[in-house]
Amino acid sequence: MRLFFYNLGLFIFLTLSIPTTMANNAIETVWLDTYSSVGVEYIEAQSTTVLEAGIPYILKVRGTISVWSPSVWEQNPPCGNPDDSPQYPSPDTANGMVSNDAAFSFGSAGHSSACNFPFPSARSFRASLDDGNTVKYLYPENAYNTDHLYTYRIVGEGHPLKVRFFDSYYQVDNYGQFKIDIYPDTACQLYGVHDAGLNNSQFFTVFPHNFNVQALGELYQGLDIEALDMHPQTNELFAASGRDTQKPGYLYKVDVQTGGLTEIGATGFKEVDGLSFAPDGNLWGWATYKGLVSIDTITGAATLMYAYPSREIEDITWSTDGKTLYIAANVVDNDPDMGTILFSYDVTNSQLNTVCQAQTAGQEIEALDTLADGSLIMGFHQDNMLKLGAIDPETCLVITNETINASSYYDDVEGISWPNCQ
Repeated sequence: MRLFFYNLGLFIFLTLSIPTTMANNAIETVWLDTYSSVGVEYIEAQSTTVLEAGIPYILKVRGTISVWSPSVWEQNPPCGNPDDSPQYPSPDTANGMVSNDAAFSFGSAGHSSACNFPFPSARSFRASLDDGNTVKYLYPENAYNTDHLYTYRIVGEGHPLKVRFFDSYYQVDNYGQFKIDIYPDTACQLYGVHDAGLNNSQFFTVFPHNFNVQALGELYQGLDIEALDMHPQTNELFAASGRDTQKPGYLYKVDVQTGGLTEIGATGFKEVDGLSFAPDGNLWGWATYKGLVSIDTITGAATLMYAYPSREIEDITWSTDGKTLYIAANVVDNDPDMGTILFSYDVTNSQLNTVCQAQTAGQEIEALDTLADGSLIMGFHQDNMLKLGAIDPETCLVITNETINASSYYDDVEGISWPNCQ
């Protein structure tokens, strides 16, 4: 992921790859059979699910098909590397060799001029997101593969998904089906927790493609969640509570699909203001006016690793190489006008060092996480809108945008986490 900064705001340009496995089940599976008993311009299939406007989705498309009848293959020795049969045969007609998938042609019957060109050759997959008014060419995020499985990203427009297969010679001699699985694109979104009032907590997500902000689950009354981070290998989301709750300093696991909470246990400290997983999967936290702690994710119990009782720390985050733990605090407690001080904890000598000091325009940093390029993303307190910023840990240069979502009421971000899916 890369970040490009401009002086009029924060613009996040994201280059993200899809994880190799999906953490959730498909919303719906749509089948597109390329065979038709009558000559039509195109074959169309439609989802029953309405894709919400502005919400990103992932399509996983698999299947192999033929645009010629089995007899054509028998009469014309093939070129390229066609398969002997479709992955998903058409049920109402004879099936034979296949040479096309959703994204590529990988062979041909020998009579075709396609044999004069190298294989695989790119082809397009088409879909409509606006109830058929326009049809878009979709392009996969992965290269040709012999499993014929391709990933596409789309953004809903408030209508069902319509997928189409075109054949200029019509479909009476075609066969083979495409299997289209629709998933919510939740794998690479930003997670956050908002402090509503003294101790009410609301988890939320920010989609990186369009900065759409969505509540994640219910508003938790009196829970006082103060810290949030995600496991770098398992993408499990963890949270910790502050002191203004009946269970202070507790560790929880957050369901990334529903926002549901599973209580793990007490850390043994009255308030945890920061959580951060090291790249090796060990969870660290900051116990308010106590210091740096290591936390057992099975029991919740924490062990003091570095005592630091003299200052309130806002949040912590590990560097991408796992050698440095960055720690953010106000230069003067409860006085954001004085700027932010960034500390680093060096694991090689167990020393806390001052990295730099930055002006944050009267905004109090309360949430911190590390991006893949080594810069740090921040969330702010009582900003009257949802703002995120970024800081260069070498120079303390801080840039903030005006707003992520003007209609959002998430104006007191206590914790943020970016999954390990860059």
